[in-house]
Amino acid sequence: MKHPLPPNDDPDQVRFTDVAPGADEPAEELPTRPARRIAVSVPWLLAAILAAGVTGFFIGDRQRRSPEPVVTTSTSPSDATTTAAPSTELSTTDNKCSAQVLAHQLQLGVEIQNRGNTDLQLRSVTPVFPLHGLQAVITQRGICGQPPTGEVAGAAIKPGRSVWITTTVKVLGLACPAPLPVEFDVAYTSAGRQRRQQLTGFGDLGNVPYSGCRH
Repeated sequence: MKHPLPPNDDPDQVRFTDVAPGADEPAEELPTRPARRIAVSVPWLLAAILAAGVTGFFIGDRQRRSPEPVVTTSTSPSDATTTAAPSTELSTTDNKCSAQVLAHQLQLGVEIQNRGNTDLQLRSVTPVFPLHGLQAVITQRGICGQPPTGEVAGAAIKPGRSVWITTTVKVLGLACPAPLPVEFDVAYTSAGRQRRQQLTGFGDLGNVPYSGCRH
């Protein structure tokens, strides 16, 4: 029988001796050691691969389910946000008109001028009564006492030009509407943007002829 080999410095390497043929002594069985490197590294590697696969699945699944950010943008004048207009873009001139058309109805007209550098298009002109006492009946383009020249909506005003707007109002329960002011809320489009501006029309109606007033 061969002598066992000298000890090996590598604890993971298992070495055996040979048995001579025909020998009476059975071969000496040496305890086998598990290859610790393989036993430890394989489960760890499998666990790492499985963990990476599960993580990748959840990340990919979250990306698929996440909603797209929605950006909302204005692409037409009807969707544009109404913004405050420059104070010099629109104004009323000193030209005004009035006429009593029925017993308790007045026509009040103002000339609205475009003082900006771009074309404007009116969308609406709404009379405003800070002290009440009046009720709007109809508002149209044109001068008091004359047939209307068209609708307010869509009227274009070029830079430096103006348009007459006349509103018919009903006097509510007053013998004389002299102390009542009248303003005009103007909505229009300028350079593709919707704008709004409130204009002073009449500081009061003291100079407006009305059958119930004594002058």
